[in-house]
Amino acid sequence: MQCPNCNNEVSDNAKFCTHCGSKLPQIAYCWQCGVVLPQNAKFCPQCGTPQNEKQIIPSEQTVVTIPKIEVEMLCPHCQSQYIVSEDKWGGEGMKFECAHCHNTFDIAFCGYCTVHKGYVAFRAYNTSEIIGAIAAGAISGYDNPQGAISNLIGSFFDSTPKAKAMGVCPKCQQEFVKCPTCNRAVHITYEDAGVVTCPDCHLRFKMN
Repeated sequence: MQCPNCNNEVSDNAKFCTHCGSKLPQIAYCWQCGVVLPQNAKFCPQCGTPQNEKQIIPSEQTVVTIPKIEVEMLCPHCQSQYIVSEDKWGGEGMKFECAHCHNTFDIAFCGYCTVHKGYVAFRAYNTSEIIGAIAAGAISGYDNPQGAISNLIGSFFDSTPKAKAMGVCPKCQQEFVKCPTCNRAVHITYEDAGVVTCPDCHLRFKMN
């Protein structure tokens, strides 16, 4: 890393600069995927895992261990339960074949459900749910005309960022979208005509 005081290069594990003696900022790593975190990050920008007080700050005397998170996945046909492998945690638009009923099903993305408080693989929307989501967004515009207008303008000029993926929690059946900036799973409430605000990075974006 580079010392913010004298701009000399020092070891990533150093606590003080060997050139000027200034105290150095410590590097925090995501406890799920191990990526370097921005300072004071609440969610990992790579996998979206909540950090809070669980940030790992390694030193020369400590060994970094990254605990595993089990992401639940349910087959929508037979309700068989699986665990998503780590290499698919950050994936989007995944297809799976159930080992029990042999039906294939789609997973939109993996993330943390803030409704039932668990890590899940959000299943992809089916046709009726897509129609229902569009209708719900339109109906909510009557309660918030300004939000509906801004959403309509955004659809024409593409000025409003779009969600990276959309899915339904298999546990509580609540709808979520993936923030295009920080990858957090954001609960859809339709209070603002289909436009949501990420509680982490505060980006306003809309459903695909």
